[in-house]
Amino acid sequence: MSQTKLKKVVIKMGGEEKLRIILRDFYKRMSQDILIGFFFSHLDTNQIADSQAKFILFAMGESHSYTGKTPTSAHLELPPILDGHFNRRIVILEQTLKDYQLDRIDRDTWIEFENAFRKIIVKD
Repeated sequence: MSQTKLKKVVIKMGGEEKLRIILRDFYKRMSQDILIGFFFSHLDTNQIADSQAKFILFAMGESHSYTGKTPTSAHLELPPILDGHFNRRIVILEQTLKDYQLDRIDRDTWIEFENAFRKIIVKD
């Protein structure tokens, strides 16, 4: 996936502030989900969402440095994330992006970005 595609999505949806709003809602939804909510118990989902926003901004070239956890290290202290857990994350992301009225192409671009990390996050 190109940085340019993701950057266009973020600009089109309203920029960095809107990105943070969407991510905070997305992480809240995941934390309340019956299938994957346990991953977020006792964690500050707003802090996680803000870190994710910083990572996305770095990944799309808007920030020249990123000092947060990498996708691999961010998940080390969690129970194993299985393919079904990751699939559920994608379903919740899709619904969140629909609710914020992102069109199909923009949702697909964001989901493509998320799926690029599947192999390093999911445990077989």
